[in-house]
Amino acid sequence: MSADAVHIVETGLDVPTGVLSLYGGMQAPGPEHEVPTAPGRYRARVSYVPASPLPHADPDEPGPHLHHRIDLWPSPEPRGPTLPCRGPYGWAGWL
Repeated sequence: MSADAVHIVETGLDVPTGVLSLYGGMQAPGPEHEVPTAPGRYRARVSYVPASPLPHADPDEPGPHLHHRIDLWPSPEPRGPTLPCRGPYGWAGWL
């Protein structure tokens, strides 16, 4: 786990096709978001790490600036989501 993370979520993830797509909630998925992965069952951890605003960031955009670190490892059995570290933000209680 990232020592600097302010919020961490873990969940089980099945990748039967060997292709994992990673994209933001406001993006349309496309081939540029595909990550080749061996087919199988994984555990995924998403860590939210504080960051400085990007140079092109809108100064009127509210909220914290965060990097998202994703760790992925093989998992032999399915497991539901867990919240190893609850963040201080209003959305941090969602699981």
